[in-house]
Amino acid sequence: ALEGAIDAAVTGNHIGDIGVAVMAAVDGTGMSIVRDLVGHGVGREVHEEPQVPNVGRAGFGAPLR
Repeated sequence: ALEGAIDAAVTGNHIGDIGVAVMAAVDGTGMSIVRDLVGHGVGREVHEEPQVPNVGRAGFGAPLR
């Protein structure tokens, strides 16, 4: 799921596209997504905005730059 999320984190995609990639990676594995936890940005601090939900809708959420 992490690799799919990283692959989806490209300019022009949206935050929701990352969630879709995570959902696709988990689908059919018998595992489930913890909806209360999120991924996050990394910069000068380890945990920075934006919050990146593990579920999403393609084309929704903040655009990635």
